[in-house]
Amino acid sequence: MSSLPRPHRRRSEDKSREAGEHRPRAAPIRYCRVRDERRAGAACGRRTTLSVRGEASRTVEPDYAVVQANLRAVPAVRAAALADVRGRQDALAASLGSLGATALTASSGEAAITWSFGSIAVHDEYASNKRTGEHQPTGRTEAHASVVVAIRDLGRLAELGEALGSVDRLAIEDVSWHVDAANPAWRAVRADAIRAALAKASDYASALGGTVRSVDQLADSGLLDAPGDVGSRARASRRAVYATAGASGDGAAGTPSFDPVPQQIHAVIEARATADTSPDL
Repeated sequence: MSSLPRPHRRRSEDKSREAGEHRPRAAPIRYCRVRDERRAGAACGRRTTLSVRGEASRTVEPDYAVVQANLRAVPAVRAAALADVRGRQDALAASLGSLGATALTASSGEAAITWSFGSIAVHDEYASNKRTGEHQPTGRTEAHASVVVAIRDLGRLAELGEALGSVDRLAIEDVSWHVDAANPAWRAVRADAIRAALAKASDYASALGGTVRSVDQLADSGLLDAPGDVGSRARASRRAVYATAGASGDGAAGTPSFDPVPQQIHAVIEARATADTSPDL
């Protein structure tokens, strides 16, 4: 029994071409070897990822001040102490009202002067027993309430000081100075931080014998590597821009000063860039 002749492969390929079938050839893979790099130079250069941080700061005048104070009643029986604090709150509200101040609400936050009262706290008064030396209740009640006054018209700080000083048993505990989030200085200091980051990336690339090819990512400090949860990203974003007080005023030790304190605003930016660097490193 004779064996059947095997079909010729070339004859099959010819039929495929006649039928219009074309099989594209894969493009050849080219490798950039070390010896090729030495001959080709930049043609086989490396691309390096650079991670940098830029920081900047500026000193600006504050936009508003926040005064924190405390109203204290004369120790008495509970009802009398509560009435005393409420009476002092009314007196302070009237004194501030003479300056055009308004109670703080959702819509009055941008007013020239606003005030708000905290809830009244009460507790038993204690005193040392002269005979036994023990710390014992006196039978009277102490009552106090916190006060917060915000002033944006800094030219009227002296008037505010007089209004607060007219109320007996009011103690000023702190005066802090702030820069508005909408202050144009924030935009300027953020731009400064970006320029600082890009300059640092350029320095790194130059040290590696190359140049920055592209800026791939730009973020507030901590956001490039922060975990994905919203809380962590929010905390990192808050750290990216912040303000600190400059030199303190000339008030006596322990007495908050009403002299405006310049504020230093800071911005921290992180960036990732790609650089074309020397293949010989």
